[in-house]
Amino acid sequence: MPHQFDFGMVEHLFPEYLTKLEKGRLLKALAQFKDETEKKKWSSKIYTNFYGKSRYGYFLQGDMVREIRYPDYVPQNKSFDRTFTDALILSNTCDLEKSNLRKMRKQVVMAPLLEMGQFVEEASNYKGAKEIILGIKAQTVSNIFYLPPSPNNGKEYVCHFDKAFWFPTAELNSYLPDIKQTRIHSLDYFGYYLFLVKLSYHFCRLPEEKQR
Repeated sequence: MPHQFDFGMVEHLFPEYLTKLEKGRLLKALAQFKDETEKKKWSSKIYTNFYGKSRYGYFLQGDMVREIRYPDYVPQNKSFDRTFTDALILSNTCDLEKSNLRKMRKQVVMAPLLEMGQFVEEASNYKGAKEIILGIKAQTVSNIFYLPPSPNNGKEYVCHFDKAFWFPTAELNSYLPDIKQTRIHSLDYFGYYLFLVKLSYHFCRLPEEKQR
C-alpha cells in the first residue's frame, strides 16, 4: 500500500460502537504501515490482536474458511481445473445470513488463501523476491493481503484479491453445522479493518489516473 495513503481517513470508517480505547488501538496499529522506517524493520509486533475468537455460529466477512471448491486456471491448457482451496470471505456479513431473505439471492465472493511457505517457494524465481516478500508482510503490495502466523497452527497466509471468485451462498451455509472445524479464523478489529482498508484500496482507489 503506497505511503501516500492517508491512514487518518480510516478513523471515519469506524462504527460508533467501538470504544475510544479500541479506536485508539486501531489507529496506532494502522499508523505503523505508513512509516517507511517502520515498514523496513517489520516485525510480528505490528500484528498483535490480528485474530479473534468468533462467538457466532455463522460466517463473517473476513473469515478464513477451509476447503472451498475453486476453479484453478491452468495457463498451459487455457482451462480451469476443479480443485479445493482455503479462502477468505470478501462479501459483507449480512449478505451471507440465511435469515436475510431476498427476492434475488446474493452469492458469496471469496479469494483464495495460499500458505506463505508455498508462496515463498513459488516466488523464489522472481527478480527481487526478498523485497517482494518483505513488501507483502508490510502490506505494501496492493493486490495481496498478508495474514500473520495463526495461533492455531503457526501458519502464515497470503490472500490474492485479484484471484477472487464467487461461491454459492447455499453451499457455504451447508457448512454451518461444522463451522468450528470449517472456519480457520475470524479477524479481530485490527485484522478486520486492515483487511477492509486493503480490500477497498485494491478495488476502489481514486484517482485512477486515467482520463475517460
